[in-house]
Amino acid sequence: DAELLWSKIENPHPGYPLGMDGMTFGYLLLTGTKGLDALDQHKLRQEATDEYQLGAIMLALNVMWTDGGDRISRERLRQSMRLFLDRPEVADKAITNLSRWEDWSIQDRLMALYDAKDFDNRYVRKAIAGYFVTAAKAKSADTKLQARKNLDKLRERDPAMVKDVERHIRAE
Repeated sequence: DAELLWSKIENPHPGYPLGMDGMTFGYLLLTGTKGLDALDQHKLRQEATDEYQLGAIMLALNVMWTDGGDRISRERLRQSMRLFLDRPEVADKAITNLSRWEDWSIQDRLMALYDAKDFDNRYVRKAIAGYFVTAAKAKSADTKLQARKNLDKLRERDPAMVKDVERHIRAE
């Protein structure tokens, strides 16, 4: 029942919320877009939501992407995943997901994040570089061009990191 699941999501046990990802996925299956709207408002847009709960919600969104059918549109899932970009503690994972989901709309935002004080760590920077390496292979000519320009800017700033990311992506 959606109300029971929401009560567990809204007031999780402190620390790692065991089973929260599954409960959140079930809640989204039952409620669809309305439930995702509630998650956005009450969890993803709230600074008090801890890293563990954010991770569980992100995992639930990934499962919705692969196994949720058309219960929630792909664009709507992308919209919620973009909210994680405001959270330095999980931004790297969100960037990787958005790259995998081929959300090429965030290129300018990622370039701004690359230099943002709160996001100044190697995990976020590598995720951003990986995003641009992947976007440079996109089907859209405009996306490819913008990604290549952004990748060139990153290469000027940190050539060793970009080279490492390119090597890693080629090996996958």
